[in-house]
Amino acid sequence: MKSPAWIWTLVAVIVAELGVDMSVFESIPHLPSWAGVCPGNNESAGKRKSSRTPKGNVYLKAALVEAAHAAAKAKGTYLRDKSYRLKARRGYKRAAVAIVHKILVAIYHMFSQ
Repeated sequence: MKSPAWIWTLVAVIVAELGVDMSVFESIPHLPSWAGVCPGNNESAGKRKSSRTPKGNVYLKAALVEAAHAAAKAKGTYLRDKSYRLKARRGYKRAAVAIVHKILVAIYHMFSQ
């Protein structure tokens, strides 16, 4: 089965922006933080502050958000199930950012082997 062209474009963007050497990131949480998709918990005295994603690599973040949307529509996958569970509680866009975080952690593990 032939892969769609967008998958090869996504792989090219990931390799171009990250490289294949994951030793530049000290640990797993450093990669999503550098990309700007790390989760935040900005709460003080029960009052929730802004929950915007931090600035990060714009090209990588945009490509991975598209991949998260595609993963949320792929049938029979873990990422689709996770996306549906998160969408019910948090909304569509926050679920997409959480899926991007999961994709980046998986990429870190694949490239660090």
